[in-house]
Parts: sequence; C-alpha cells; structure tokens
Amino acid sequence: MCRLLKISNSGLTMLACLFHDDKERARANGIAFGGLSLGIILGFPFGSTVYQFLGRQAPFLILAAITLIDGALRLLVDVPSETEKHQRSNFKNFMQLLTDPYILIGLGCNFILHIGLGVMCTTSPAWILGNLHADQWNLGVILVASSTLQMIAQYLAGVHATGITSRWLYCMAGLILFGAGMAVYPMCPSKWFVIGPEIVSRIGLGMALAVLSALLAHLVDIRHHSDYGTIYGLYCASYNLGFVVGPIIGGYMVKAVGFEWLYRGTAALMIVYSFLCFACRNAQTNTSLVKNELIASIQDESVQDYGATRSI
Repeated sequence: MCRLLKISNSGLTMLACLFHDDKERARANGIAFGGLSLGIILGFPFGSTVYQFLGRQAPFLILAAITLIDGALRLLVDVPSETEKHQRSNFKNFMQLLTDPYILIGLGCNFILHIGLGVMCTTSPAWILGNLHADQWNLGVILVASSTLQMIAQYLAGVHATGITSRWLYCMAGLILFGAGMAVYPMCPSKWFVIGPEIVSRIGLGMALAVLSALLAHLVDIRHHSDYGTIYGLYCASYNLGFVVGPIIGGYMVKAVGFEWLYRGTAALMIVYSFLCFACRNAQTNTSLVKNELIASIQDESVQDYGATRSI
C-alpha cells in the first residue's frame, strides 16, 4: 500500500521542493538514502531477534507504531510559506519526460541497478548456503558488513557529487563497480570470501543511488518545468520494475544457464550500460523553457509595476 501511495516518491519530491540549491539538494538526498541503507542494516537483525523472543506479531506491531509516530512527527515539520511555484503535471509534460533521452538514461540506470540487486537478493543466499556450506548467521554478517559500507558510500557520494559532471561519473563508476562485484562473485572459494565482492557491489549500488535522484531533479530543472512529482514517480516506477524483473530473471536463468553465467551476464549488462552515462555530460538546457520562463517573469514584473503605479 505504501508503494501504491508513492510514500517514497512524496519524500523525494518534498526534498526537491524544499532545497532549491542544487548542492543542498544533493546533500539532503545523500542523507535520505543513507537512512534507507541504515534501515536495511537494522531491519534483518531486528526482525529475526524480535520474532525469536516476542513472537510473530511483535515485529509488525512495533513497526506499525513507529510508522504512526513518524507520520505524526511529520505534521510538526515547518514548511516554508514561500515556496517556488512549479507547473502542474499533465499528460503533455509526462510524455516530454518520457521522450527526453537524458531522463531515459537516468531511469534506465536505476532500472538496471535494481535488476542486479534483485538477482543478487534472489540467488546469492541459496548459493552461499548450498555451495559454500555457510550458516544462517554468516549471511547476516555478510549483509551487515556490505550494507554498512553501502550507507557510507551513499552519504559520501551525495555530499561530494555536485553538478551534473560529477554525477554522471558517479553513476558510471557505480554501475562498473556493481558489475565487477557480480562478475567476481561466483569465483569465491569459501563463504568469507563472499564479503569482498558483496562489498564492492554494494558500494557501487550506493554511489549510483545517491546521485541518481539529484541528477534527475537537476535535469528536470534545466530541461523541464521543475516537475518533481512526475520525475520521482517515474524514478520509483523504474526501481519497482527492476525489483520485479530481477528476481524473475534470476530465478529462471539460474536454472537455465547456471549461477556463474547468470552473474557474468548481469555484470556485462551493467558495464555495457554504464557507458551510456557519457551522454549526460553534455546535457543542454532547454532554450525554449528558458525563453518561456523569461517571458513569464517579465510579464509578472509588468503586472506588479502596473499595480504599484495605480496605487500611487
């Protein structure tokens, strides 16, 4: 239901509207996605521990209470009274976003990342337990270590990646690191060697995710009418679609071609797609958009001057 109501989409849109400065927005996105990784780190041990000692219903009741408290605290947050006016979304703006090649590259990057993550989440635990003879707690240690470094990578990338030039580099590097980690994954001889490629993959994922939302918001600013709601709706749809396609492909292909070739193929897809990020380095401002905004500002100033003259 939260996915259906676009709760994450609303949060990203709120950050984009409140932080008009590009650097401040990137920093806020890095902190927000760091919170996402922190939730992943704490979620698994929290769920297993509470389930073990307090029963099946306890984790869900505790999370429901925390969510209600968080929603109530959101009402106490002060929202600036003077906010930038944004053009309302319509079908024409939606189609303009879908036909913008730079937007499509960013959404495709998000989609490919979550395909890889879906493949890993579906197939790696069973492979580690079955082929490397690991225990359940070994999986927890591997996940906590990799997710912790993912959180650090997301925060650092969000803080330091300012401007479209550095962001496309971070996206490209993130895809390459994720692909490199997946390519090496099947070569691990024992359970503890898995930590290395898992960490590399998670760092790459964190780097790319931290800058993608800010990159898309910046592209919307310079090429469209700051339509944050629509772009973040497409952003959430792309990673949800990746999470649907990834496990389906992983579950089917691991039986058809084997674990090694599945990971090598997914890694090759990420590395090849990463070179499309080169196109974003030359993202040009939409001149017609700038012209329309200039005309609108001149008209607003004329109306204000006319009103001031009449009052005199």
